[in-house]
Amino acid sequence: WELIQLLSRLRDKRGRVRIPGFYKRVKPPTREELKSIREIRIDYKRLMQQLGIREVRHKTAYQALRELVFEPTCNIAGLASGHVGKGAKTITPSLASVKIDFRLVPGQRPEEVLESLRRFVKRFGDFDINVYTMLPPARCRPGSPVVKAAVEAAVEIYGVKPNVFPSMYGTGPLASIVKHGIDAGMLNSISNPESNLHAPNENIMKKDLMRSTLQLASMFRRLAT
Repeated sequence: WELIQLLSRLRDKRGRVRIPGFYKRVKPPTREELKSIREIRIDYKRLMQQLGIREVRHKTAYQALRELVFEPTCNIAGLASGHVGKGAKTITPSLASVKIDFRLVPGQRPEEVLESLRRFVKRFGDFDINVYTMLPPARCRPGSPVVKAAVEAAVEIYGVKPNVFPSMYGTGPLASIVKHGIDAGMLNSISNPESNLHAPNENIMKKDLMRSTLQLASMFRRLAT
């Protein structure tokens, strides 16, 4: 029950993290970054229907994208305790555990967030915290030469202008590149609506792999001239 009480206080109903000081260092998006998500083409209503979502907190795609791209998160990846198999078991669990991940944004420091979390957790009981990995956040400027070359190459190969997300809502080593002043931290992904990312039978289409290879070749050619 102590763990449940802790988890119920980590976020409010709007998804805002309640850890004191969590948002203190968050850098607000620039005009260039906001402009890039305004240009993202997405059928918001159709997407919600495809995902089976009936109620959403944001009325427009822009509002949803702004939070998705520029706001940090706190996510429960899994919970474990007691007996959850078939049949009845009248027991008092001796152990409960939860796996949590935080997606940080530029300005936030992983070490500071971890220390704030430790202080917050102490208010709810005697918990052990095991840290698996920590990576600093990073963001690539939408108007950088690398992004410009990638967009031009995509138009050449695919015939359409791609959507440009200033931040990848995931984890990666891009900060190790950006911190040296190399404005080239970018992910050029290959997927389809049924790729099943990070799930069983994850897949990509051969034709998409070939076209992506051509796009990368075109991008490198543009950067070399």
